[in-house]
Amino acid sequence: MNKFIHLILITSLVVCQNQNTKDVLQQIQNKTKSLHQNKNSELENKFLQAKTLERSGLYEEALLLFKEINKSNPGNAKYFLPLKNHLKQTESWDSLLVYTQSYSQARNNDLQSKIEFLDVYILMEEEDKWKPLAIALVLDLSIGENSIKNIFQRLVNSGKLDFAYDLLTQYRKKTGKKDFYSIELGSYLGMRMAYEKSVREYLLFLEYHPQQLQTISDRIMVFPDDPQINATIKAVLQDSPINSSQFILADLQFKLKEFDLAFETLIENDATPSMLLYFGKDLSDVREYIRANKVFTHIINSTKNEKILTETIFEIAKVFESKLVISGSELPLTGFYPNNPFFSSPYLPVKDKSGNSLQQAMEIYDSLRVTNKNAQAAYRLAEVQFRVLGDLDGALYLYQEALIHGNSKSLQIDAGLGLVNIHIAKGDLESAEKKCVELIEKTPDVLEYKIKSAQILFYQGQFDETDTKLREIIKKLPMDNVAVNDILDVMAVLIGFRHNQEEFVDFAKVQLNIQQNKRTEALEKLESIFDSNEIYIADMCRYQHAWLTFLQGETDSTKIQLSKIVNETIFRELAHIFQAEILDYIDKDISAAIDHYLEFLEMYPQSIYYDDVRLRLREITS
Repeated sequence: MNKFIHLILITSLVVCQNQNTKDVLQQIQNKTKSLHQNKNSELENKFLQAKTLERSGLYEEALLLFKEINKSNPGNAKYFLPLKNHLKQTESWDSLLVYTQSYSQARNNDLQSKIEFLDVYILMEEEDKWKPLAIALVLDLSIGENSIKNIFQRLVNSGKLDFAYDLLTQYRKKTGKKDFYSIELGSYLGMRMAYEKSVREYLLFLEYHPQQLQTISDRIMVFPDDPQINATIKAVLQDSPINSSQFILADLQFKLKEFDLAFETLIENDATPSMLLYFGKDLSDVREYIRANKVFTHIINSTKNEKILTETIFEIAKVFESKLVISGSELPLTGFYPNNPFFSSPYLPVKDKSGNSLQQAMEIYDSLRVTNKNAQAAYRLAEVQFRVLGDLDGALYLYQEALIHGNSKSLQIDAGLGLVNIHIAKGDLESAEKKCVELIEKTPDVLEYKIKSAQILFYQGQFDETDTKLREIIKKLPMDNVAVNDILDVMAVLIGFRHNQEEFVDFAKVQLNIQQNKRTEALEKLESIFDSNEIYIADMCRYQHAWLTFLQGETDSTKIQLSKIVNETIFRELAHIFQAEILDYIDKDISAAIDHYLEFLEMYPQSIYYDDVRLRLREITS
């Protein structure tokens, strides 16, 4: 290369004697740059070829190319690291050392080169080389923290944990950074099941970063729920001088369902009213209503913070409301597209509509919305009026109030959906569509409104329009969006009706009847579709009919319809589970339930419900 450049120089001087020297030098620079670009392009093509060979499993051929590339350009980390990985896998230590030396020389023995040497010496188990090098690098105060963390990461990943611990102690002492690398080491130790050491490192981090309490607690809470592990963690937390560690202890006690102990721990360690409020909410979420009320009462008696007091009173009302509502289905796996808004009834099953709990909840909500202009309270009261009492006009007014005065986007969205649902429940699909269009125009980015507009088209029996709308929506959604499964379920139903759109209109009316709480009419319309030529449609209608009669407590009628689902459709599989769960949870006929579960496992080994059924079978036979 140098000879070539020299030749260019001589030639240029001869040819361009009368030219300005500056112009001649510029030409030389341009030609030299062009040569470098060509060489780089050639190397890059070889690199891409080597990566392709690697992906194809042709490792020896890839290795030869990587070696060739690194000989041409030895100081490039992009080219060196793939070669290093290949030589590691084949344990070609001598060759790796040679290429690392070339890499280092090309980079003038910079910091990255030294770290690579450290890696190589560790791989070669040359303790007399890697130990002094690690010490020299870590205790060199001119090196940045990220590079030091990189070194420690390499040490712990290589199993040199004890040495890393000792060196880390030296580094912390020398620099005064007592929590250095603590959260990273805590995570590493946790993954290696060294839970005690992990918790100690996490607490060390927490001591200097108290604002990260929730983050550290969350990390500790995901440790395995094992009695011995829990006892170990408890002991470390209890002995910790860090006050906030006791709040993590309370979280652990909650996880272990030691609710009273958790409350005592919070009180003894002067938990803030805000912390106690969240604790009470958590108790409500797991239906520990009596204990939740105890916490809320304590907050009311011990704080003068108006905002906290208002939130606490609101939560008390939610407790009264939750105590009234029957939680979930009696059958864990059974349902007709459960929680899918297209098919699910908006009305809640309650224990006693005239009960004291309902009255207390409504009075508290009403007081908060009037006195404090609380939009959330207005929304909750609207939900009770609509979903429990069926007071559509009363709910309509309250949803509107919540929409106007709501101070969060999520509340406004929920209130807007509530308004649309009221119109649907009234059977006024035209008004529902109009309101939906209005909401979309104001907030075009809200997915829930777009889905609701498709839902209205569905209830109107507009097959093609519904299909088009759903395809437009799902095309723009990431596959992990929670709405995707619901949309796919609806699209699967539409596919079943593609050749029977007249029957689709009747089926759509069934779903509208359910939204209107007109279950008897829904059952009658379903019966009219039982004789469909499409076995998928017939089985689906029988299955939904069985589900609706079950909700009415008519299990004999349910069993009759389930026994008639005999075609090889998904609904035969679902009907089998349905029958088993009735025997299990309703009839308490465990012997017959076991037979049905075993038969299911034999018939449907590829079912998505296979593991759930197997676990339930294990529970009732153990």
